[in-house]
This record gives sequence, C-alpha cells and structure tokens, in this order.
Amino acid sequence: MEEIFDVRQRVARIGSNDWLGWWDSNALTPSGEYALKRLFRRSSRLTAADLAIRSARIRHDRAVPKEPLVHLFNFGEAFEGAFERWLIDRKAEGWSPGELIREPADGQQESVAAAFDSLELDLGDGTVPESSQNGCVVLGRIARDELGEERRRLELTNRLLAGYSAGSPGSLVVPYLRLERS
Repeated sequence: MEEIFDVRQRVARIGSNDWLGWWDSNALTPSGEYALKRLFRRSSRLTAADLAIRSARIRHDRAVPKEPLVHLFNFGEAFEGAFERWLIDRKAEGWSPGELIREPADGQQESVAAAFDSLELDLGDGTVPESSQNGCVVLGRIARDELGEERRRLELTNRLLAGYSAGSPGSLVVPYLRLERS
C-alpha cells in the first residue's frame, strides 16, 4: 500500500498547478503546505498528499472512457476501499509521508521526463504502446482478478507511469488499462 501511495503522491505533486499543471491542486505546493499546516497540525503532509491524490483521481476519472478500466489513481473499488482505510489508519497513527520537493527547479517544468526524473519516477523507455487518443493512452488489458495481487499492482503501477510520457506540460495524457472479465 505504501509503495503505491508514494508513487501516487509523487505523480500528484508533479501534476500540480505549479509544475506540469495537469490538475487543479495546490495541496503539495508551498502555499498549500502553508495553509494545511495551520488546519491539520498533526497530519498536514498526509492530508496534503491525500487531497492532491484525490484531485488527480478526479481529473483521471473525467478523462477516461466510461468502460471497465484501471488507471494509476483508481485500481477498482476493492483496492481503493482498502487504500482509504489504510490512509485513515496512517492519519490516526500520526504517520507522515516523506517530504517531497517543494518547488520545481529550473528546467523541471519544461518536460514530463524532467519532472518525473526529478522525483525519481521511471518513465521507462518512452515507448507508448497500443493507442493514444482524446487525452488518453491505452496500455493494454488486464484481468480483474490480477488486481488482487500486490506484486502485480506494483508492476501495473510502473507500466502506467510509462504512459505519462505521451503527455506534456499543461496537457495530461491519462494512461489506463482496459479490464477484462476474470
């Protein structure tokens, strides 16, 4: 759970208004940090990450076709329910995620590759498989029962990261996998 949270948090940070501008979120920016520290003293960083991840999920859900699929911020109802419970438990424990880069350095806003590289996210070899249209890229298919395996979800996370290379600053391309019936 923590590994997927970490990847989601990093992508949410890169997609923020002040970096690649893919979604309307300032939660992980310096101004968001300033405001949230005053509202959530014990859990400001985790709350910021949660808000940014939710913003990214909304943007992804709106972009993808209305068909059975998964994307980085939505692995299906069963996993997302467990993810929400995990976040609630972490907040109750007072857990805080690792600190991210507060502000992008010069040049990191100019390309998706530079942004991902700055937060040590792997875009793979830059090849975008299958098809890209209407702001989305289809990375293949997956059987629903494969989503229950943590190792497989981590593999899918890395595969989905590679799909972001089809985007550009200010222009999100949402990578997703179509779901097949098990």
